Amino acid sequence: MTRQLRNMMLITSLALVGWGSAAAEEVPQITLVDGYKFVQEWKSTEIPNFKYAYQGFGMDNKFYVNNAYTRQIQAWDQNGLTSETYSSGNGMPVTRDEAGNLIMRITNPTRGLQTTNPEFRIINTQTNESKDLVLPNLPQTSSSAQFYYLGFAEGDVFSSEGGTLYFTTNRDIGVCALRIVNGEVASCQWGDIVGDDFVHQTGQGHLSIESYVSSWTDAAGQKRVLFVTRTQDPLLDLAANGDGSQYATTPIAAGNSDAFKNLEHTAGTGNSNGYQMFSMAGKNYILVPMQPSFLDGFTIAEVHDDNTFTVVAQHVNEIPQLDPDGNDHYDFEANRSNWLNAEAKGPNSCYIYQYFPGGYFARYIFSTDETTLADIVNDGEVGESYTIADDILGVYIAQMAPTQVYAKDLGKHRNPSVKREGEIDYVRETAKLQSSDWDQSNWVLLEFATADEAQKFAGRWNSNFDAPAAKVIKGGTLTGKLTNKLNPTMQVTGYTVPTEADEYSVNNYVTCNFMTPNVQTSPTGAHAGKKYFFIEPKAQEFVKVFWATYDGVDKFHFSLEEADGTVNAANLKGGFKVNWGLYPGNYQTDFAAGNTYNFHAIVRYVEAASQGPRRAEGDVVEGNYVVYPLEGGADLITAIDGVNMDREVVGVTYVNLMGMQSAEPFVGINLVVTRYSDGTVKTCKLVK
Repeated sequence: MTRQLRNMMLITSLALVGWGSAAAEEVPQITLVDGYKFVQEWKSTEIPNFKYAYQGFGMDNKFYVNNAYTRQIQAWDQNGLTSETYSSGNGMPVTRDEAGNLIMRITNPTRGLQTTNPEFRIINTQTNESKDLVLPNLPQTSSSAQFYYLGFAEGDVFSSEGGTLYFTTNRDIGVCALRIVNGEVASCQWGDIVGDDFVHQTGQGHLSIESYVSSWTDAAGQKRVLFVTRTQDPLLDLAANGDGSQYATTPIAAGNSDAFKNLEHTAGTGNSNGYQMFSMAGKNYILVPMQPSFLDGFTIAEVHDDNTFTVVAQHVNEIPQLDPDGNDHYDFEANRSNWLNAEAKGPNSCYIYQYFPGGYFARYIFSTDETTLADIVNDGEVGESYTIADDILGVYIAQMAPTQVYAKDLGKHRNPSVKREGEIDYVRETAKLQSSDWDQSNWVLLEFATADEAQKFAGRWNSNFDAPAAKVIKGGTLTGKLTNKLNPTMQVTGYTVPTEADEYSVNNYVTCNFMTPNVQTSPTGAHAGKKYFFIEPKAQEFVKVFWATYDGVDKFHFSLEEADGTVNAANLKGGFKVNWGLYPGNYQTDFAAGNTYNFHAIVRYVEAASQGPRRAEGDVVEGNYVVYPLEGGADLITAIDGVNMDREVVGVTYVNLMGMQSAEPFVGINLVVTRYSDGTVKTCKLVK
């Protein structure tokens, strides 16, 4: 995939409807890396007086701004000021935790911290519950400690799990980790900051009132913190040691610090506000105000594992008008400028909020063209094109449809079947058919233009069903148009030929796996009351089916034999519809009604049928599955025991119509006599 900056055309005439918004605004010029999308969703020029509007952030399509004149946190949207307000006392910093609770300092920011009166206020925006918090302790060097900004907090400060607010000041007291549980202060730890490119220890005084610490969650799901100060480059990691006495840091852009500085203000000038780290679609990003930081341009850069970065999108500065006196600086300069933050929209997209005191609020949508297979399967739109972000495995190429490759991700199904306490996994624990863990993945059928392309992509069809040569399809290397969502199918439009292979073991199913719900309670005999768990097959999955009794060509259906003592002793139910569209032979001669078979197959869904009359609780019905056999039915003919598979086959004899016996089946009609170690005998018919 091309990863070079390209210029988007300047988009004009974007209609913005609502009070306080311009009727038509030019979308700012944006530079964008291929594989990403970045558009301005709306823009409002109805903003508070920037001389009194201090820190702010976007959340739930609103901007929460601390208005020092009214001493309120006010909520604004694209239509202007809303009725949502909260008392903010004399303070200036305001932020939120991951649950959306507001957190602010309520004392004057020019005053030092103290332990005698409340310093912070937390507000639950859902219930309007408000609590003021007192710091339980302070370092001895905290006299006159000040700060103007707060970064985002971890967790939920009103919950029993709690949350953590990190903050720092202009004094030599390092970073505070204020732990808040159930709305009360649980602990207050202070520590020095130490890092390769930045050292803050007692007496060195590198901090300013504009330094701040912001929590975020990285692409691996780990809690991280971003430390920002106007005197240094932003730092990626801030992690406390065991006792909280020291916070180790790792700088962003460790290998290209000068290039990073070109994205924003030169260290020591401008302002440090507006930075935020966030994750999206398995990658980490940083929002950075462009130089000079008191204008409205900003950059989105991907931060790599080695802490280097790649610019993926930029909103170019729109130079505002000079102040009314014609000075060569801007009236909104100093410490109130270009606040930026991200909010998740979906797994592969987010909102970017911008509060620019020089003239507007705006919300953008930033997304990647690369989409996880889970999101394509669950949320994709037919007719839309997607680049699959995951590494996936190309498992099977259809013999009867040689342009089709069946592929899966690596166990990332959004709603996997879960065995609960007291349930018995029938296939694994009782039937002993599953030798490895269940694979619960998203599956997709990839349709290529020609058989040659499919074979080039996935290799030649492998007739060894039990050990298919799965090809590793690297994320970001395959693009296609979604043509079916129920049975996920993509028409491939671009791909890179895989160069790696991996092993893959198919799931083994019995006919009970195709029933709804996926837990059956045995109604009779020694098994009565036992709950048997069956994992649910996935659409387009390549599987092996066991113990399927063919009902004949007049029904096109397989079922589970009825209970008759040792056969299906648990009296379980099972069945599914069959489609012979992928079968390479003559099913009319290869499969005989009344015989029981094992075979590999593809599973698909059919449109949900009417539920009909209300079913009694505990009843099971066939799920909406259709199974496509891929091989002949002479694999293994046996019966389902219903208790376990410790009973072994001790002999199989084939008898033709002349009464002749053989260890191998005759051509034509055979009677198959199977003897088991427990003395039982099974007789069925086989046509070869």
